[in-house]
Amino acid sequence: NENNVVWYSDITLTSIIQPGTALNNGQTYYGTLSNMHGCISTNALQVTASFDILPGLTNVENFQVFCNSDNNTLADLDVANVNVVWYDAPTNGNVLPTSTLLQSGETYYAFATNGTCESSDHAEINVVFESVPSPTAQPSQIFCNNTVATVADLLTNESGAIWYDSPTSLIPLNPNTPLQSGMIYYAALEGQNCESTSRIEVFVNIESVGSPTTTENTQILCGGDSYTLDSLQVDGTGIIWYDSPTSTSVLPNTTVLVSNTVYYAANLGDECESLAR
Repeated sequence: NENNVVWYSDITLTSIIQPGTALNNGQTYYGTLSNMHGCISTNALQVTASFDILPGLTNVENFQVFCNSDNNTLADLDVANVNVVWYDAPTNGNVLPTSTLLQSGETYYAFATNGTCESSDHAEINVVFESVPSPTAQPSQIFCNNTVATVADLLTNESGAIWYDSPTSLIPLNPNTPLQSGMIYYAALEGQNCESTSRIEVFVNIESVGSPTTTENTQILCGGDSYTLDSLQVDGTGIIWYDSPTSTSVLPNTTVLVSNTVYYAANLGDECESLAR
């Protein structure tokens, strides 16, 4: 606590230590008081220098990615639960508060601290923001009522779309969720770590097509002429023909009719056909 202290490196007080001499960790120093006449105290104060050496940061990811819409700060950087002081340079830098907003492409320097001392080594963390564009898709998508269409059946031009039931929902829809006709679904695109900040809208229409009708289920045509499927009387729009009730192969309308043969007609809508024939 006094100013007029003379320090020695030995207990016999023969080797004076000059002011400004670097201390050695673990070494004991001996201090005496001197007065204006050059006399020194008979009892020396013993002080052992002990350095608090903090290790540098380890197991720290030097390249950290954030989403460009999250307003992340230095407090969001992962430093493995170590107390650190942040700087804007590795040496002679400025201390940065933890509330500092991160900037893409910037490097930040972390020194471990115990509240009194800082580590001599530091960790460098490079920050990159990921920007993900919105997906693109047909704004209106039609599905047939003869199958149970689900969210997984919605189409975008890009892979990695995530679907929601509102433009602001935080809970993605399960891909197995059945689609509802007349509903709007919202898609965001998922990147490596983030998703797009804006979403696109897709309107879903589940098409139901009525069966064609006829006034005569058995139709008699005059012999001697060549008739085709166009010759049959059926009421409907976009009639298509099959040779069985379950066939998936459409017959051309120019198919020549064969006597005593049953043909099956379905209505064709915008994207779907009638369930019954």
